[in-house]
Amino acid sequence: MANIPIWPGSSSFHPGDTPFGFYDNDPVFEKDADKVCTFVTRRLGYPLVEIELQAINIYAAFEEAITVYGNELYAYKIRENYLTLEGAPSSVDIEESIVTPNLGRIIDYSEQYGAEAGTGGNIPWHKLRVPLTSSIQDYDLDALAAQNGFSQSNDIEIMRVFYENPNPPAATFMNSYDGFGFGLGGAMAAGIDGVGGFGGFGYGGGYLMMPLNYDMQIIQQIEMNDTVRMSNYSFEMHDNVLRVFPIPESGTPGKGPVTSDGLALNTGGTGYTDGVKGVTGGTGAGLTIDITTSASVIISGSVVNPGNSYSQGDVVTVNGNGTLGTFQLTVEAGAAGNMWVEFMLKSERSSASIVEASEKIKYVSGVPYKNPKYKDINSVGRSWIFEYTLAICKEMLGYIRGKYETIPIPNAEITLNQADLIAAAREEKEALLASLRAFFDETSREKLLERRTMESNFVMEELDRVPRVIYIG
Repeated sequence: MANIPIWPGSSSFHPGDTPFGFYDNDPVFEKDADKVCTFVTRRLGYPLVEIELQAINIYAAFEEAITVYGNELYAYKIRENYLTLEGAPSSVDIEESIVTPNLGRIIDYSEQYGAEAGTGGNIPWHKLRVPLTSSIQDYDLDALAAQNGFSQSNDIEIMRVFYENPNPPAATFMNSYDGFGFGLGGAMAAGIDGVGGFGGFGYGGGYLMMPLNYDMQIIQQIEMNDTVRMSNYSFEMHDNVLRVFPIPESGTPGKGPVTSDGLALNTGGTGYTDGVKGVTGGTGAGLTIDITTSASVIISGSVVNPGNSYSQGDVVTVNGNGTLGTFQLTVEAGAAGNMWVEFMLKSERSSASIVEASEKIKYVSGVPYKNPKYKDINSVGRSWIFEYTLAICKEMLGYIRGKYETIPIPNAEITLNQADLIAAAREEKEALLASLRAFFDETSREKLLERRTMESNFVMEELDRVPRVIYIG
């Protein structure tokens, strides 16, 4: 057998004796390094058995054991906190910090779903008016979008289609100008006689403490009214081509929004003030105008919201505090009505789904955990590290002895225990890792909450067994 160095019986650690030097400047590590050497060699049989290891071998195993412990610890911490950490600046110092769970990533996810459902989110919905033309049934929405500045071919994705400019029923319900508020006169003019059963009370004129479901029923009724009374067409969608049923008829009188200069003053009325007003009358809905007055008489007006379904020459009356102020309307000619589409741009969806990841945590291996500080590891953790160091050294010793399976002696040979050492070392390492992972799992946020729930249930069961006091008299 070659002359293999044997453990000398003592050691003296110096910074630089470990392969990577992760913990060399930790005073507690420096102090424990030589103690671990004594622990390992005595567990392996020294001084009764010669140990074919040197201090640098045990120092390396000690450093590896601490690193493995830290990796397992931080893998557990990352699993617990990744939804909070993902997308955070990679420069954040989490080594000495407590990571408090938040809804950051969940909110990010909900924004994506909200955008698809039309309830908010981080992707804008765009709107286009589709002027229907007599005898034309099919309308290429890609081409129409390109005409309106959305130049990328096949980039639009239709989300909703409306006949008439969509006006939220809740907005109609709350708008005092259009006369819908709680079934005012304008509601009856629109054909919703006695809507909600509130008679002639206006939202601003009579504040009634009614259950919220009353309001919801009114809003639903307005929505149904708009759908049934204002929709003249049905439609199909095929690859962003809108097919309208029935085919718009030739010669259909023009109905549509009011043109930007389509207000001709008929009468100035009396008692008006400057500002945006709604209107009543005509065949359409939704028109609002900004009036200018002189001595409380209307002298001019401009279109704010052009509305929909107004007929050429309609006369409307201006709402507000004044009376008898009227305009005659000019609508967009040549249309057999209008449809509206709301759509997303696929390019905007793609860009919204990809967040710039520069200097941000974007994957598990990018979480900026460092090697643990040995001095901060408690006695429970250090005990595990000592045992794992022993297992590594046992495996190392097995490989060393495996180079010489037998040692010749006079008239015989001594067989070394190389295989036994390696097998035992591997079993011990696996058992130590399993116990550590089980411990971390039992202390996870999920397990702790489950245990707290069980404890609460047990307490309630015990309290249920306590007899209630009976009062007499």
